[in-house]
Amino acid sequence: MTYRYIEFTDRTAVSSKGRKDGSLSYAGKPSEDLISELGLEVVNLQGGYTLYRTTLQALGEKGWELQFVTPCAAHFDNARTIGGPIENSYIFRKTEG
Repeated sequence: MTYRYIEFTDRTAVSSKGRKDGSLSYAGKPSEDLISELGLEVVNLQGGYTLYRTTLQALGEKGWELQFVTPCAAHFDNARTIGGPIENSYIFRKTEG
């Protein structure tokens, strides 16, 4: 039996207006095969930045199990205080074989 792991974030530390809306963004740049396998939505942002998005439910329906969630970033305002929600990293595992 082998395991595959993938990481997503909820990207809420990007701005003080960040809200947890259920969407998750792939951490990094996935291969075309992984984009297809996961059914990731490709979102092109200003400045040439690209997001690869999905949801917890969609990953579960494709056989990926949430293993753990951990804080990974925070948005700080001008006074160097946390100005929005804490961004989380979501690690998923899929069993194969």
